[in-house]
Amino acid sequence: PAMDYQQQEQQHQQQLEVAAGQLLRIQRIEAFQPPLPITHLLAASGRLLMAFPSNYLHCIDTRRSDNKALQRLDLAKSGGSDDRLHSLFFDPTGTHIIASMQSGCVLYACWSNNRHNQDAGIAIKPIAKLKNQLVDSVAWCPSGEDGIAYSGKGASGTGPILVGTADGHIYELALFADAGGTGGGSGGGGMRHAMGLLGGDDKKADQYCHQLFSLGKSVTGLQLGVIQSADVADSSRNKKRRYFLLASTPVHLYEFKGKLAITADGSSAHYAPLFAKALSEAGGPPFKSHPPDLGRSCLKLLRTSPKGADYTVAWLSGLGCYCGFLDHGLPNFCTDKCILLPYENKQVPITAESLNYHVVLLYTDRLAVHSLLNGLAVSRVDAQDRCQLTYRGMAFDSSARLLWAFTEVGVYKVDIGDERSLAWRIYLQLGQHEQALQCCPSQAERSQVYALLAEKFFANGKFVDSANLFSKSDRPFEHTALKFLSAPNGDVDGLKILLKCRLNADLSSASGAGGGDAVLLIWLTELYLKKLGAWRDSGRQGSQDYALESEEFRRFLAKPQLRPLLERLRHVIYQLMQSHADSENLVYLACLLNDQDSIVLFYLENEDYTEALKTIDRHPRCPVLHVRHAQLLLSQVPEKTVDSWISLGNKLDPRLLLPALLTAPRDQALRYLEYAVNTLRSEYKPLHNLLLHIYAESYPGRLVTYIETASAKASLAADRHQQSVSLPFDANTRWICASEAT
Repeated sequence: PAMDYQQQEQQHQQQLEVAAGQLLRIQRIEAFQPPLPITHLLAASGRLLMAFPSNYLHCIDTRRSDNKALQRLDLAKSGGSDDRLHSLFFDPTGTHIIASMQSGCVLYACWSNNRHNQDAGIAIKPIAKLKNQLVDSVAWCPSGEDGIAYSGKGASGTGPILVGTADGHIYELALFADAGGTGGGSGGGGMRHAMGLLGGDDKKADQYCHQLFSLGKSVTGLQLGVIQSADVADSSRNKKRRYFLLASTPVHLYEFKGKLAITADGSSAHYAPLFAKALSEAGGPPFKSHPPDLGRSCLKLLRTSPKGADYTVAWLSGLGCYCGFLDHGLPNFCTDKCILLPYENKQVPITAESLNYHVVLLYTDRLAVHSLLNGLAVSRVDAQDRCQLTYRGMAFDSSARLLWAFTEVGVYKVDIGDERSLAWRIYLQLGQHEQALQCCPSQAERSQVYALLAEKFFANGKFVDSANLFSKSDRPFEHTALKFLSAPNGDVDGLKILLKCRLNADLSSASGAGGGDAVLLIWLTELYLKKLGAWRDSGRQGSQDYALESEEFRRFLAKPQLRPLLERLRHVIYQLMQSHADSENLVYLACLLNDQDSIVLFYLENEDYTEALKTIDRHPRCPVLHVRHAQLLLSQVPEKTVDSWISLGNKLDPRLLLPALLTAPRDQALRYLEYAVNTLRSEYKPLHNLLLHIYAESYPGRLVTYIETASAKASLAADRHQQSVSLPFDANTRWICASEAT
């Protein structure tokens, strides 16, 4: 038997807990033993970038297993041996690196050149225009369809990027690795041409730099995204889109929106329009404030759909982790629907990463996972190195959907399970059923959603909604049908929906359902007829409810896919309708099936001879039916019957009507016989004999007129002796007949 709603809820909760425990799977990379303690680790496009105290950078291609997987870069050659790394940035393609040194020197390198030769020298260039700055955040230029058409963007250049510094300034600049390279950006033109346009020096990485805005405090996070715009008048791909920028300080979160100013040579800042509104406001841009400054802050953004504008965000602030889904349709901030996760025991995480439906918080001894849907903790993974050192940081490779955590002496790969297997269950708990269905990774999960929601609706008396959902689940049909048979107050609407859905499914299947489809059709017909009959018995056949139910029944019968089944079962359905005295729907069905014979029989059985006659006149085999029912119709509606016969003309053979004419009223029989003799020129002797009999008995005055007709002469000539002797005429009349025949 099917479980009730409470049992379904308990099972659902148990499954949720199991799915939560399988969300993250952590594994130490034993093959890599760092030569020195790791200070920084970043991940992008299958590459890991690690920094060590000696200012060495190691880049590991996790997709390769040979000795070419490891590449080294020495920052000490450019930053000085005594300098130390302040911050490190790796672009999403795993190509461009920005290293900010504590001395204020900012360096740039590109891994793409000579990437398969670990011994080849890779140029490290200073970013001169950022001299004496400490870079705390970088927003890379969008790529793919959302990228900016700019000649320097590609393997040898970053394109326009945004940089946030420790003193609160936001800069825009473009970086190039090799003046002699070939620019791969969508704007084309080549890198050498781009360098020529800018008049750049190939010893420096930066070719232009614009200060766009100042937040007053360290810019701990910059995240750039695209807003899809439906109101597009410009055909240029860069001008048709609007962008947004999220910028954070330790206690404030800012939001900027606008289109970009596209220039080929960087003479004006591409991102300047994003800050135009903020610069024009007297009080500065609006912001969300989450004090106090805890000395640790980061801002992470993840695009959850490759070509859409769906993003999740996570911001470590003074009050907690502010995370959730962005909604650009909100009037104030796109982050207004985000939730605030207070820190556990006032312990501030080292960093955070936003996933599609969850946020991962890294503490020194564990990874904690919270749902972005309700903020509740769903999973926890404790550190495996309790006897060694604790976690130092974490990076997320969005292209590979992998998290990487590290301690000073080890690197850990964190596999992320299917978030949807957890998200749809939480959506269901929150009552957001459409979102739950969208998150279900397979039909089996969707079936569970349908079944659980159907049970809930049934318990609340919403039987129609419940039936619709049960029909989409894998719940056994027999159990569900029995459940609806016991519905309170004798409600059958839900059962009808259930039967319809099952019938449609059976008719749509390639193999069919054997005799099950016939049973379902008869069952549905009985439900409709029973309900209509109850309303007629209570005198409500004129009500709107009756009309609506009857119309629904007829729409059901008129479905094209039911036509073959109705043809096969029409006599059973007719009998069922007759047992419920539903003549209107019986006639409707017979007309729908073009079953005129059954309509005629129905009218005759109900002594509605006029309608029967009208139906016969419309029938394609009208003459055949007139002959078949001639005697009955001529006895009940003689005048209308003869009118109909005469209207058919020579399509109707008078000889076949003779048996009915023998017993018909004399006046109507005489009317058709005269029409057959005088108009149709029939020479059939029995017809003439009958006409003579009628004349002799009732209309002797018409005899002379009759025998003057050509057809009468032919009939009399055929057997003049019999005609003159056997007919009940007087002697004078017999002499006239004989003379005419001679």
